[in-house]
Amino acid sequence: AEPFSGTGYYDRIPFPIRISKGRFAYADNQVFLTDFSGRIGANLLNGVTAQVDLTTNAWVTLSAKTLDISIADILSQDRFLEKIKKVMGPVDYVQGRLLFDQLHFEGPALEPDQWTWNLSGSGHDIQAGISPASREIQHLSGRFTISETSISTKDLTAVIFDLNWLSHVLESEQAASIALPLTLENGTVHISQKSTTITGSLLFASKIRLSVELEGDTLQDLQPQKVMLKDDALTDAMIMINWDTDKPLVRFEGHLDTRTLFAMMVTDSLLHRRLISLNGGVPMKIYTDDHSRLHIDTQQLYLEPLGSVLDTKKILKYRLLPDQTPIGLNADSMVYHDYAFSDIAAVVAYDRQKTEIQLVSADLCGLTISGHTALGQAHSGIRGTGRATIQATDQNDIEPVLSCLFPDRHLMDGTYSFVANLTAEGLVQSFQNNTNGRISFTSQNGRIYKMTLISRLLSVLNILNLPDMNQTGFKYRRFLVEAKVEKGIIHLEKAVIDAENMALIFSGQISPFENTLDLTCLVAPFKTIDTIIQYIPLVNTILSGRLVSFPAKATGTITDPVITPLHPSAVGEGLMNLLTDIIKSPGRLLEQVP
Repeated sequence: AEPFSGTGYYDRIPFPIRISKGRFAYADNQVFLTDFSGRIGANLLNGVTAQVDLTTNAWVTLSAKTLDISIADILSQDRFLEKIKKVMGPVDYVQGRLLFDQLHFEGPALEPDQWTWNLSGSGHDIQAGISPASREIQHLSGRFTISETSISTKDLTAVIFDLNWLSHVLESEQAASIALPLTLENGTVHISQKSTTITGSLLFASKIRLSVELEGDTLQDLQPQKVMLKDDALTDAMIMINWDTDKPLVRFEGHLDTRTLFAMMVTDSLLHRRLISLNGGVPMKIYTDDHSRLHIDTQQLYLEPLGSVLDTKKILKYRLLPDQTPIGLNADSMVYHDYAFSDIAAVVAYDRQKTEIQLVSADLCGLTISGHTALGQAHSGIRGTGRATIQATDQNDIEPVLSCLFPDRHLMDGTYSFVANLTAEGLVQSFQNNTNGRISFTSQNGRIYKMTLISRLLSVLNILNLPDMNQTGFKYRRFLVEAKVEKGIIHLEKAVIDAENMALIFSGQISPFENTLDLTCLVAPFKTIDTIIQYIPLVNTILSGRLVSFPAKATGTITDPVITPLHPSAVGEGLMNLLTDIIKSPGRLLEQVP
């Protein structure tokens, strides 16, 4: 047939079809259309060829060289492109134009829902979002291939101004923490009926490059598989993610400086505040060595906020830890509640059954600490075992240690040595009630300035005109404690303060975790019986009348003990033997009875 033109309508296309030119032929029950050009609505169509085979259920084969079409017109075909709109997920608004350079359709003429088709081309300056007002993604350009079952794109570039379209992955406050806009480069997207994958690089305004690989069944359940982060010399890291819950979640390679993370966040946002709460905003370095062993070096680390960031039960269940084990940790400072540790060196190892922490060394206010903890999941909670050694040997002065542990309190001074060997076993939340071990403490040639128990004991001896302990201190020659710890309770085996003019001896138990004590105390002034008896008629004399001792009971809380005088017969043999040992010790000069 000769070239012709015309205008018509097809009930499945809500736009007029205008043909500006084309050729028509019929032969052997087949219809041939060649060199068609025209418009579908306002969209320009060129180089169309078609064939209809009337012998096989009117089978249609249609191709076109170019089609310049509005994306809004494509998305308006709900019935024709229902599958495509379904996989688009939360993205509900797209504006822009697509230039197709290849179109092919094939299927039964009367059943367009059964057609197969393949389209390819490019898009330029496209805007997309979850609503017309948001337009989260702008200036989107790239190549694409579309079929009845899939969408593939490559060479994508765009500018992302909002992350609301990722609400299924990121909470609103988390999304608001990321510094925008982000520039997408080298992006690819593949969406099919069975899977969705997205790759690309996001460039921050600070020139940090974040490359991602996402996979999922649909856009709504995309999950990261690989993340790469590059920030000049500061950071060059790769994180590979395994979503098999029976295996460790991530594998880390390279080096990461937290200054890179801060530059990726909005100041004072949720994630920014959380990161500051962990390390105070100072640099933290995470890196792997030549053997892929993971190390964490930081100037400062706060352990308490870590509980609000990571769920301990989830860590043990889903293994939210790198698959490199062990991990080395070095920290200049680590704060837990009111305690500041320094010079921490630790090793963390784990498998599916347990997590082990080897504390190689740490310093707490001048006390050296080392130990080991093993944790595992049990039906009743997290169970574990632990052991720790706390020690300081032949130190010049205990005052700096106590001032560090108990700020704003001037308690005592003097040379000292301290050793504690402790173990614990059971549920983690009840570790303190299952702590056992031994404690040894000695101090010499010092003064006690504040200790409520001693102050109240000495108050019964105010007749001796003792100096004010808060002002000049209670001078002692030797302060000795030997104790065992059973189920979190300290049992005193030997507790003596050998002072300049008296001895104080204690037996009983102290429960530091309950803040309670139950002690029997013996106060023995080194004075003649004649000096004392003129003030107190009831005394307990030993050593041929050279000494008087006063027994008492201390109960209640450690911070507010109640002192109750006892009858002399209440003094046990153990306390008397300790007192005798003190008096007979070399250098202890007793006054002679006249």
